[in-house]
Amino acid sequence: MFFPYVGLQMFVGMFLIFLWLRGDEIEYRYCRSAMMNIGIAALALVFIPVYLYRTRPRGQKIKAIGLCFLLLPASFACAFAGGVVCALLFGLPKVG
Repeated sequence: MFFPYVGLQMFVGMFLIFLWLRGDEIEYRYCRSAMMNIGIAALALVFIPVYLYRTRPRGQKIKAIGLCFLLLPASFACAFAGGVVCALLFGLPKVG
C-alpha cells in the first residue's frame, strides 16, 4: 500500500541530496557524470560514499565517508519521525 506522504518524503529526500551535491560540486569543482547521478538516485547508500571518495582530497576521504555512515542513523530517525508525524496528522490507512 502506498501512503501519500511516502512519495513526498522520497521527493524531499532526493531534492535535499541533490541540493547538497550541487553545493559540493561547486566547492570541490567536480563534475558528476550522468551515471553517477543515476547511481545516487537509485542507490544513495552505495554511491554517496563513492562520490565522497572521488571528490575529497587525500587525507579527508576516510573522514568524509565515516561521517556519512555516522549520519545514516540520524537520517533514518528523521524519516521515521516524519512518518510518525504524518500518521498522526493524517491517520493510518485501514488495512483490509
